[in-house]
Amino acid sequence: MAMKRAVDQLGPMALAIVSLAIIVGIGAIVLAELGTLDVVTNSSTASDTIGAGESALGTFGDFFTVIVVVGVAAVIFLLLGALRRAGGNSMA
Repeated sequence: MAMKRAVDQLGPMALAIVSLAIIVGIGAIVLAELGTLDVVTNSSTASDTIGAGESALGTFGDFFTVIVVVGVAAVIFLLLGALRRAGGNSMA
């Protein structure tokens, strides 16, 4: 039972990571497109804001691997805990 519960929690975590990657990808595309508009290139405030957004997405991209590794480690610990509880219950 504990193992099934642990495995059931993998789906939402995988969905969250995929959704996050899609949102970041779309955000990068939108910022790149906005940066090429004439209205934006003539406005220093808009240009600075878009540059800050591109920089933020770049920084997030640098940490995305760390986020995935931490997520995988959490899943491994969750599965190990479920196995330990399942093994302890079968000996009782």
